[in-house]
Amino acid sequence: MRCSSCGTQLPEDALFCIECGADMGRQANTGATVALPRAVDQPQIACNACGAANPSFALFCVRCGQRMDSGPAVQTAPPRARPELQQPQSLSYSPPPPPRSAPKAQGRNWPMPVAALFLIGLAILIFSGKIFPHILFLIGISTFISEANYGRIANAFQSVIWLCGIGLIFLVLPRLLVPGFIILIGLSLLWTFIARTMRIP
Repeated sequence: MRCSSCGTQLPEDALFCIECGADMGRQANTGATVALPRAVDQPQIACNACGAANPSFALFCVRCGQRMDSGPAVQTAPPRARPELQQPQSLSYSPPPPPRSAPKAQGRNWPMPVAALFLIGLAILIFSGKIFPHILFLIGISTFISEANYGRIANAFQSVIWLCGIGLIFLVLPRLLVPGFIILIGLSLLWTFIARTMRIP
């Protein structure tokens, strides 16, 4: 389309003339003027007011009618010519992959076989009437199996040192509690040093 005011060639959807700023909706008629020849592939500039792309020689924006020299204009790349005929692209659909099962939570709960063995051992201790300190051995062994099952070897041996060690103190040396606990602390610190040196998980 052409501007009815100055005769400048405009895009079909232009709302304002890029040469004289006339509103294309009102079609002001002030007489035709001769439009200057324009290069076809010149870069475009963006309007500072609305951001619309305009030819680099535009004095007014084709969208909002504001003057292009009201501020620094942003230069944009020239528009690419759209092919007249495009082959329709075939879209292939593939079903989404099945959801992956969530990894097993490695908490501190005992696995079911360990819990079953603990209950059986507890029943034997109750039946024999020797619950303490034998129950400490049972808890220590059950915790060792559980921690080793989850790959926490360092924690597994710590549980054996403390629980089985306390049970051994009460069973063998009940009168030497203080030296026994000092020995357990030393063994625990020694095992911690060994586990960190050898990078045992």
